[in-house]
Amino acid sequence: MSPADLAQAQLDAYNAHDLEAFLACYAEAVEVRDFPSGELRLAGRAAMRARYGPLFERPGLHAELVDRIALGAAVIDQESVRVLRDQTLVSAVAVYEVADELIQRVWFIREGSERVSSDRAAIQTNSFPGGLRGTEPPGRPS
Repeated sequence: MSPADLAQAQLDAYNAHDLEAFLACYAEAVEVRDFPSGELRLAGRAAMRARYGPLFERPGLHAELVDRIALGAAVIDQESVRVLRDQTLVSAVAVYEVADELIQRVWFIREGSERVSSDRAAIQTNSFPGGLRGTEPPGRPS
């Protein structure tokens, strides 16, 4: 399965509220981090189960893919996510790092963050915390 197919499979499982199919897309030691701070939000599949299990019980949960960029082992999804409490839509970006046919790391960029301007600067200079290997544009050294 390609990284883009894997990102789509986890999105489909998310929207179906299928916790087992969702978790099957992630490595046992997956890391979920905020961008650009690098703050660790979740570590491991068990932590994801604890976080997403209760969310999947709520019928209003839904994410719509707005745009996707896939390059090598990285997939960047722009999503419109229905907020559970008031049903408004929030824009978010998820960067998935894939290895061994599983998502190893996820970086989230959330709308409304005071860090948006630094997010844009980091993206323009390819300075993701920890780096995204193999995502440099052609002609740019890694």
